[in-house]
Amino acid sequence: MSGKRYQVFMAASAHRRYKKFDPLLKEKIKEEANKLSEDPHRYEKLRGPLRGIRSCHFDYSKTQYWIAYRILEGREKTN
Repeated sequence: MSGKRYQVFMAASAHRRYKKFDPLLKEKIKEEANKLSEDPHRYEKLRGPLRGIRSCHFDYSKTQYWIAYRILEGREKTN
């Protein structure tokens, strides 16, 4: 890994749901997003109609959650 960190953005629809989660689940999601920002290429590539999307899975309180995301390379933030 190059040491480069990626920025992680949450879709508005996901954020509306996230706000309703219990605090411990929110913390777990933040931990997973932090891992994702360090090395997003390590997670599963989806196929078929979901091509171009990756999926990070984690368990919390006997339930499996997925973070679906895209990696956008070469896009610099402009002010």
